[in-house]
Amino acid sequence: MASVARRIAYSAVVALALTPVLVEIGVRVWDPTPRRMVIRPGPELVVERVQGTPLWWAPEDAPRLREPECEGDRRVLIVGDSILKGWGVPVEESWSVLWREEAREDGLCVHNYASPGYGHAEEWALTQEYVPQLEPDLLVYEVYALAHPDHADVQRMVGGTIFDLRGLRVGPDGAPRVFAVPASLNHWLFANSYAYQYINLAAGSPSATVGSFVPAVPPETLQRVADFALEQGVEVAFVLCHRLDIAFPFLVDAPPPRLTGAREVAENNAHVHLVDTAELLADQDVTAVRLDECCHFNKRGQRLLAERLGAALEAHIPGQTPGLSPSSGALR
Repeated sequence: MASVARRIAYSAVVALALTPVLVEIGVRVWDPTPRRMVIRPGPELVVERVQGTPLWWAPEDAPRLREPECEGDRRVLIVGDSILKGWGVPVEESWSVLWREEAREDGLCVHNYASPGYGHAEEWALTQEYVPQLEPDLLVYEVYALAHPDHADVQRMVGGTIFDLRGLRVGPDGAPRVFAVPASLNHWLFANSYAYQYINLAAGSPSATVGSFVPAVPPETLQRVADFALEQGVEVAFVLCHRLDIAFPFLVDAPPPRLTGAREVAENNAHVHLVDTAELLADQDVTAVRLDECCHFNKRGQRLLAERLGAALEAHIPGQTPGLSPSSGALR
């Protein structure tokens, strides 16, 4: 009888010990998506800190977009999200690469550091890091009508993974805290256990999703970009990007209020310029140039941006003569 009890107890201990392991394996295989963004490094994604800000980018695309070996006399640095990256088409058909091919003969280097999901915190980190390194003549800084919030507590890097922390309480260890777990153990579990991550993230407010908090872009967020560029002797072009579910002429006549901050900063700083993609494409049917209603352009739209946005940006590069006027181009 004692032997049976010992076997039962042993089996219970083994089952108890194996349960967390099995749950961990199950979560890693199942890979459920919690209600907030999780970005993990892997073969197709690099995750790193730049200026203390978590960033991510695709190593396959980076060399072709960033063009590290360019030897031109003038340089452009682009920071932004998937819109200015040219997401949704092959890299060689994205607007900045097409523009670069046309402008290279004129001695212009185009370095595109935009990446899907970036907001102002990420763009600001790239600006501080790469403006001194590349010494561009023009900084192209995207301002999207539905820009991600510029807030230090929105995203946090724990271990090698980036988490969206909206709606979650963050402990002194820098990781979310839902359960009464010692700080060091909580941080270790959050950095290493997919199951623990998922349980914590799923326990947050269901309304705290990526799209639920989209504030207006305050002028001071963009003024710091203008001040930094002035210190570095760099011209700035704020490129205004929109959702593509509204006709371009309407956006020109009634600009989204969230873009007011960019206009205010451009008006008050001589070295800051405003380039509105809706104005550049006002003669186009929005449905003919969009890949989706969110904001991304199809191949035709990418070619038009290469011609018109490229020319508009060249107009703000000291010493550069634009090849095309913003309203010209072969495509109509």
